[in-house]
Amino acid sequence: MCSIFQGSGGSPVSKPIPNKLVPVAPSAKILPIRVLGTNGSGTWSSVTDGITWASDHGAKIINMSLGGASGTPAMQAAIQYANSKGILVVASAGNDGTSGIINYPAAYPESLAVASVDSNLGISSFSSRGSYVDVAAPGGNIISTTKDGSYGYMSGTSMAAPVVAGVAAVLRSYFPALTAGQVKQIILGSSIKQ
Repeated sequence: MCSIFQGSGGSPVSKPIPNKLVPVAPSAKILPIRVLGTNGSGTWSSVTDGITWASDHGAKIINMSLGGASGTPAMQAAIQYANSKGILVVASAGNDGTSGIINYPAAYPESLAVASVDSNLGISSFSSRGSYVDVAAPGGNIISTTKDGSYGYMSGTSMAAPVVAGVAAVLRSYFPALTAGQVKQIILGSSIKQ
């Protein structure tokens, strides 16, 4: 089960997929958890509660398409708790470009931090970057759900992180005995280095 935390200004990053789209992990079960309000804002306390709830309700992968410039000890402890239960935590690295801002929860070493690449495999201009980033995935002009329930093109690391969570879900579906750490190492080890 893959737990998806919403991001992107209140838009969910999962919903039924129209016939013309191909999902990354079609057999994955999704446990959607709303930790932000409809306007896209919320508290770290809500995020922390969501991580713990997902950890206690069968999640195997947690995707967090959200972030901010600071974190809390309680949120890091919740991610550590998830890891202790064998859960891989994937988090979007942020959309601060070259500003140098470090985004949480992606910056925690217990998370798999995901930046965005463009169609030429270059870092997207909007994507945060830095030593805390582990991997990058397509995040520009990705078809996603919109606030009104339809589909549209969106860009951001909130679009890239679910791609990596989907890869992790595929790995876990074929090799269910893999630990979260092993899944993370396979993703890191099979990534193109630039």
